[in-house]
Amino acid sequence: MTEVYVQELRADDLVVRGGVNTLDPDELYVQCLDAHDRYGVYGFSVFVGPDLDELGACVYNKKLSVARVGDLSDIYCSFFQTGDPPHHTLVVSDDLPSVERLTEVAAVFKVAVDNPNPKERRWRP
Repeated sequence: MTEVYVQELRADDLVVRGGVNTLDPDELYVQCLDAHDRYGVYGFSVFVGPDLDELGACVYNKKLSVARVGDLSDIYCSFFQTGDPPHHTLVVSDDLPSVERLTEVAAVFKVAVDNPNPKERRWRP
């Protein structure tokens, strides 16, 4: 049997999504469809952990959108670990989410925080 490591999340852990335009409800809708096809949940890709420097190294974007686990949990989001930590899918709904729901989730993120990592330290696709 393969051993799976599950990262324990805390309310004050950071939730990071790379980029500025990646929280557009239309973009999130497409991401939710993709996540449902891949994992059976409606959500989108995020990185979760206590350290912004570590999370920023996981994405190639100059700007980061940042929220906290507790703030997203307060609006009934959950986290599904997909891949190695700190990667997760932020689950936004049991059913296909509405534009209103995706707008509500996106509003929790603070947009345009500078990535603390220089370009050469960031993940490259």
